[in-house]
Formats: sequence, C-alpha cells, structure tokens
Amino acid sequence: TSSVKLVNTDFFVLASSSSNITLTLPDNPETGQIIMIRKTGSGNVIVSGAILNAWSGTISSVTIDNGDLGIFVYNGTNWTSNQITNF
Repeated sequence: TSSVKLVNTDFFVLASSSSNITLTLPDNPETGQIIMIRKTGSGNVIVSGAILNAWSGTISSVTIDNGDLGIFVYNGTNWTSNQITNF
C-alpha cells in the first residue's frame, strides 16, 4: 500500500495502480476547490480526509471503485463526496 498527500494544485488525479493506494485530501483547501479522482487498475483507492457524505454525515474515508470517478468539493469545512459510476 502506498500513500499520496494531494496538494491544492491537484485537480484531476488518475489512480491507475495495481496496488492499493491511499490518497489524502489537502488540509488547507480553498472553499469551492474541486478534486476529481478517476480509478483504473486493480488496486483499491481509498480517499481520506474530513469528508461529508450525504448518507453518513462526516466520515474519514471513501473507497472509489474501478471505473468510477470520485468528485470532491470543499465547502469551507469539509470535503463533499460524490461518485459517478462506470465513468
């Protein structure tokens, strides 16, 4: 498993590893900042940070499935998380 801390200049990330990878969202993003993560490859992609999920409230991580696009938007307090399947 490898880990990468994303920075404020990241916008579109292609996660194509065959190994598991953890991507950590930036700590000090701008309000309205968007990061999109496209998952390809066989490894698991886990995105961690202060994430607001519409169904679960604030969570610490989400998993992006193969072929999906994770869209993260910073609302000033938390990252909101949405996924488009088989993108």
